[in-house]
Amino acid sequence: MRRQLIRLWRRLRKTNRVVTVLLYTVFGVLTFFVSLSLSLPVDKIKDRLERELSQEQGPPIAATGGFGIGTGMDVSIGELDIHVLRPGASATDVRLKPRKVPGSDAAAAKNVRPIVIDKLEARLSPLEAAFGTRSGSLFVEAFGGELAAEGSQGDDGISVSANMHDVTLLRLSALSGLLPLPMLGTLGVSLHFKAPNQKPATPARAGVAPLLNPPPMRLDLAKAVGDLEIKLAQATLGDGKAKLVVPGDAFLSQGITFPKIRLGDVIGKVTIERGRANIVDIHAKSPDVELWVDGYLELRDPIQLSDARLYVRFKPSQQLTAREPTMELVVSSQAQGK
Repeated sequence: MRRQLIRLWRRLRKTNRVVTVLLYTVFGVLTFFVSLSLSLPVDKIKDRLERELSQEQGPPIAATGGFGIGTGMDVSIGELDIHVLRPGASATDVRLKPRKVPGSDAAAAKNVRPIVIDKLEARLSPLEAAFGTRSGSLFVEAFGGELAAEGSQGDDGISVSANMHDVTLLRLSALSGLLPLPMLGTLGVSLHFKAPNQKPATPARAGVAPLLNPPPMRLDLAKAVGDLEIKLAQATLGDGKAKLVVPGDAFLSQGITFPKIRLGDVIGKVTIERGRANIVDIHAKSPDVELWVDGYLELRDPIQLSDARLYVRFKPSQQLTAREPTMELVVSSQAQGK
């Protein structure tokens, strides 16, 4: 009995030593990260980030030390926080003011209201980075709605999942430069996308030293898969002031004032398979008009070179044509489809 008690006492002493070492280690690590977070020059980081984001788009100028993350807009950040324990950063009251608006002069661009992002938070996953995969999450609160996204990029390609809901187009003032006509409504989007990396064109041969700085991996969009679901609730198109311009059309090339029409709920789905984004069904019906959108988008790398083939059909109601005589001109000019 005495020997057993002695053995138990020795084991407890060894266990206490291990626990003590672990506690000291945890305390030291926490102290390091807390000290690091308190010593970071957050104000200087915020100023530098504002300067970099306010640069023009494109690669940085050589020998300037720039990051090449310019947005082409004037960017200001209200408050910036750097997170160390779970690496990442968060910002509030981020304002982006376009310096150029497509189709407008410089004077009109000055009157454009800035895009306001109430909250933005980005986090990284250091554990997966240790195994060669860059992954993280993004949360954005803006325009009355929220966006939550997760993504990863590694040797096997890229994967992205995103969910956006309750985004009010009225608060997205810069949207007027992206669409041919003003549009209002509440937008929700769900996205899942995967694409593998392209295989090297010339595999390394035996006895040949690999490149010190290999070119970045490019996506093989011909093998991309995914799906996209869209819902635009209580949508309206046009405002009775903006003009609809269709280049190449004898009637609409000079533009025609487009009335404000109700679209109702626009619901659609897009499937991505073998590098082609096919519109499965985008449809809207309201007392003013019935709308269909068909077609596909051939994905290219870079994505700006993608080829879109879209076919839009709409059928105005008798009430709309009686209220807005200009709709008869639009319908007759688009009888063959555009």
